[in-house]
Parts: sequence; structure tokens; C-alpha cells
Amino acid sequence: MDPGQADRVRDTLRAHGIREGVHDPLMTLGADLRERSRRTRKERAAMVSARTGRRLGKVLGGDSSRVDIAEHIAALVPDHPYVQMHTHPASPSAAFSERDAFNVVGVPGIEAMVVVGADDAWYFLSRLASFAVPGTEATLSIGWTHRRERSSDQAR
Repeated sequence: MDPGQADRVRDTLRAHGIREGVHDPLMTLGADLRERSRRTRKERAAMVSARTGRRLGKVLGGDSSRVDIAEHIAALVPDHPYVQMHTHPASPSAAFSERDAFNVVGVPGIEAMVVVGADDAWYFLSRLASFAVPGTEATLSIGWTHRRERSSDQAR
């Protein structure tokens, strides 16, 4: 990840209420999951403490378009916030699924979700009230960041 994209990812994590001390562990894990997903063309998932940055359980593997995170959900500690992270190996079509949105809104403890595409695009979904659009009662907040491709003029 280039330094500009790393700054954008950190800014977006901050905007979604993710603590500073958790940024680097999430970014390292995201890069690892992306590489595993690129090699196998299958989704990978991890659950991370939003307080400490520590991973909960093992990295889970799925198929090309889905990964079952029930094992992670069953291991959640009550009253502890988590960030669910997974890959979309078929990106750039890395939109959140209905199940993704349900998990953020409907599973106590999952405060945010980060999806990393095979093309290194990062997508963010959270249910933090502090990120509501002014004048609305928004429940979900969605953001994304993507590395900037250098044009042939910039490469010279």
C-alpha cells in the first residue's frame, strides 16, 4: 500500500470511530487477507477487537463470493466492540452484501466492517451515530478508499 493510500485508510478508519491503536493491526491484517484471497480466489475473514487490534480466533476461508463468519460471531465477547474484516476477491465489484449490512446492524458487538478488494480498494461500513449525515437519521455509514493508479505521464 502506498503512503497516500495508507493515509486515506487511516483517515477513513478514524472517521468510522476506529481507535488509532487499531489502525496498523487492521491494515497489516487487511494486506495479509488480500494476498491470501488473491492466491486462492476465495474470500477470507477475520474478527478484530476494536479496542486492542487483536484478532479473535482464526482467519476463516470461504468460496469465491462468500465466507461464513458464524464461528466468529459465536466467539464474540458481550459488551466488547469488534471490527469484522473480509475480502472480496472479485473486486472491483466489492459492494457490501445484504448479509454484510445485517451483520453490522444486527449483530451486537460488530461496530464496523472493512472489506478489502483484490485490487486493494478498501470499503468501510459502520453503525456509529457520530458519522450520520447532517439532517438525516442515518444508521449506516459507508466509505471507501482506493490506491491511485499512476498515469503514464506521472510514471515518467
